[in-house]
Amino acid sequence: MGVEDVVGTQCPYAEELPAERLDGTARYYATVVQGLSIQARDGATRDELEAVIGCAMQSWAYPARPER
Repeated sequence: MGVEDVVGTQCPYAEELPAERLDGTARYYATVVQGLSIQARDGATRDELEAVIGCAMQSWAYPARPER
């Protein structure tokens, strides 16, 4: 299961987003995950990585609502 699949099934506001917006949201989280991997490889601490995760999860809980 890829990030796109997870966002499509777990995102609390997925049904409200048009497909292209959902795709962008999935790509955003895929980019965050890839960036975390690079940061970890390069020696980031757990606290540093968790700070990034906290920021990403804030946007998960409070998304910019699509215009109607």
